[in-house]
Amino acid sequence: MTLSPRRIAWLLYKRLRTGIGVTLGFAVMYGAYTRTIFTDFWVWLPIALGFWFIHIHGDLFNDYYDYDEDKRNKRTDKWTTSGLLARTNVLYASVIIVIVGLALLATTTIYVFLIGLAYAFTSLLYSHPVFHIKQFELKGYALVALPIFLFPFAWNTAFGYIADLQSALMGMFFGFHYLYLFCQKDSTDPRDASNLFIKRGWRTASLICIGFGIIASAFFLPLATSTALLAVWVQNALSKVINLYSIYTRNVTRTLRTRVILSEFVTPYLYLGGAFLG
Repeated sequence: MTLSPRRIAWLLYKRLRTGIGVTLGFAVMYGAYTRTIFTDFWVWLPIALGFWFIHIHGDLFNDYYDYDEDKRNKRTDKWTTSGLLARTNVLYASVIIVIVGLALLATTTIYVFLIGLAYAFTSLLYSHPVFHIKQFELKGYALVALPIFLFPFAWNTAFGYIADLQSALMGMFFGFHYLYLFCQKDSTDPRDASNLFIKRGWRTASLICIGFGIIASAFFLPLATSTALLAVWVQNALSKVINLYSIYTRNVTRTLRTRVILSEFVTPYLYLGGAFLG
């Protein structure tokens, strides 16, 4: 099957946007809050790119092993199921990307590198059929999210900062926001064998998503230290409310959920703008 340039661009966007909105976004938000993205950009950059590459590796690694499941779910937005890359080439690409990501982190501090290595390792545990912790849904999601709670503490070591309350707040926001994103996506994957909404029931799974969303927003609020940043918090909170309400009332669709989550992916970059103005 021959893909048009427009289709290829769309597939690249679909696969890369989660990492841009989540892991790279976390690095942007950290850099904006600490202002290291302005004052120590060349120290910040390999950290941001390294963790983003590891996230892309995890997505591609998961796509390789989820090929049959994605076929059942009629997912045409994956590089494997769309024909953009042969399934084996997707695996090779994921290995190359994670090596590059870890190499970038190795230029920083040992703590940054170790957290990056842990993040890559949990991606392996999540998808590889030998471990496949994805089948444990909530427990698997929590294990993958564990290194993310520690991102700010590791990143502090690259800039000579000490662990403080702000680092803890940011780490808690990153971790619980990640868990919220992980859980809510199951609401539109009804054929997924490890689906949280199938295993726990719709009401229970909805309440879990709501709980993670509320906790994430609560930890984000103290980081909104100006009027502009408070507006960013409101934007993020409203996105969660719309998404969670549609899930709880069973009116969610993949299109709606994708659009609302895209709004949340923009949050770190709006935060960067708010920090710049501040």
